[in-house]
Amino acid sequence: MQLIPRRLHTRDYAAVEEYLEELFYQFSQNKIPNKVVELMEVPQEQHILRYNNLDKHVTKLMLLSEKKCAIKKNSNYDWSPELAKSGSELSYLLLIKRSQKD
Repeated sequence: MQLIPRRLHTRDYAAVEEYLEELFYQFSQNKIPNKVVELMEVPQEQHILRYNNLDKHVTKLMLLSEKKCAIKKNSNYDWSPELAKSGSELSYLLLIKRSQKD
């Protein structure tokens, strides 16, 4: 089994915020909170199977959300630590600015 590298990075605050919004939307659309409540109401011998199915579903939703919010890098420009740092700082400042509007 080949592991796929993660697309989302925690230093990109704007992408993380977008990911969380998308994930909450997916949870809502797929009624994940209701399924968790239902899981607690089934007989204990069915917990493992139901839990594993729910876990697979949630994992798929997380990967889908991550894919939708992944950074699309422009390969025409060279990468540098200074540029990455400046980009992260800009993302963070934009996140603060957006949060203060609410």
